[in-house]
Amino acid sequence: MAQGSASGQYVLGIDLGTTSVKAVLLETKTNRLTDSQTRQTKADISSDTGIQFSISAPLPS
Repeated sequence: MAQGSASGQYVLGIDLGTTSVKAVLLETKTNRLTDSQTRQTKADISSDTGIQFSISAPLPS
């Protein structure tokens, strides 16, 4: 993750899509993009009885 000032305020934006999850971190004082990540998902949406939904997006260690 990128470095920022300890006293800064940040906004975290998250987009949960069908095939990926995206996140961005913005520093509000400067409107600077601090960090961003994208992870592919393993979405499985299918069922005869209704909608079944599962997402698996492991984070790097």
